[in-house]
Amino acid sequence: MMKICLEQNGYMVLTLKGFFGVILPFTNKIKIPYSSIHQVLTENVRLDKTRTIKFVGISFANRNIGIFYVVGKGKVFYAFYRKNRCITLKLNDDFKYKEVIIEVEDKLRFAEDILRHIQRSKGNNQHE
Repeated sequence: MMKICLEQNGYMVLTLKGFFGVILPFTNKIKIPYSSIHQVLTENVRLDKTRTIKFVGISFANRNIGIFYVVGKGKVFYAFYRKNRCITLKLNDDFKYKEVIIEVEDKLRFAEDILRHIQRSKGNNQHE
């Protein structure tokens, strides 16, 4: 569903693959600076459908893909089918989304990789 590229000069790049990338062309690529990520979570996702409004995307059965607005939280990006295989990126206020929740193959490994990149990014910024 998502192609994740962690090695992009201080950025993480998420790209929707296949059918969903074609039908959601305005949201098919997200470039997140590691400096904008303040938390990486691996807990199972809980959605409150009564507080979630779809902007651009698809939400049917268990599929949630696109941009949504969550009352009390703000704009979020979802790309997942199985809630138990997701990582949640909590982002700083200066980024366009408050959270990005994506499904990955191995959430613990991805979370560790992202945290390593965040630390590396912080180290590079301190040397500049």
